[in-house]
Amino acid sequence: MTDNKELKPRRQIAEAIFSVKSTRIWALTALFCIGIFVAGMIISLIGSASRNALLAGSLIQDLFAFIAPALICGYVFTHKPWQWTGVAKGASALSFAGVIAVFAVSVPALNWLVELNESMSLPQWLSGLEALMRQMEDSAAVTTKLLLSDTSVWGLISGVLIVGILGPFSEELFFRGALQKVLYGPNPWKAVWWSALIFSLLHFQMYGFVPRFLLGLWFGYLYLWTGSIWTSVFGHILNNTVTVVSQWLIANGIASEQVFAAGTDGNLWLVCISMLLTVVSVWGVKRVASRSKILF
Repeated sequence: MTDNKELKPRRQIAEAIFSVKSTRIWALTALFCIGIFVAGMIISLIGSASRNALLAGSLIQDLFAFIAPALICGYVFTHKPWQWTGVAKGASALSFAGVIAVFAVSVPALNWLVELNESMSLPQWLSGLEALMRQMEDSAAVTTKLLLSDTSVWGLISGVLIVGILGPFSEELFFRGALQKVLYGPNPWKAVWWSALIFSLLHFQMYGFVPRFLLGLWFGYLYLWTGSIWTSVFGHILNNTVTVVSQWLIANGIASEQVFAAGTDGNLWLVCISMLLTVVSVWGVKRVASRSKILF
């Protein structure tokens, strides 16, 4: 006869695998993989040789890999996908103002981190991995350059719509509205950190991993503190749109790269001040997030 003590570890494993939380994680993961597969099939038919094809591919990926899985899970789990993902809840005007403030003061520190991460090098025995990482980074850089290559007004508008707005919305809906939600447990901060880690890893750009991970943490805590996906969406849109607009201005000779390169000129005092102001601003956003009157 089998001892109950021998069955207990097996039962615990089974409960861990088939618990409500685990089932939801598996369901979201499965839908994401299916979405990636379907999007990949469609994109392979469209191709990626032109900017318009890349924009169409980005749109398809956003819809199938991020938006659809999040909303399907929300409907299956609660029959209220908009409420479950935090779309139905508004946020205060002060929260949005705080997001702008954090972005403004963090630019030098973030630029410094980006430059530091890009200069990363691995030990000699990991040279093969480093070569692969460089190859992935170069490939992503080529794609980004092509996406932002159109210097016309339509090029700016389409870039802002797809890269600056739709991309951030779809990613926040999935990573914060769905993934962070299914990862919730007794310690919500763990869900924030795990979703930020996965968010950064799935971009497959290790030379931008650290700043992207920190941005993921910021977006995750915004969602945790406000309960509204719109604060993290707004922060993400702000980051991406400024990048699109700045590249367009530089390409058209309207602005120089130095205008947007604060923190990369070796001025560590500026970087330190930026870090300090960022911490203070984030603390301020946390303070007002749950106290302010909801804007919508």
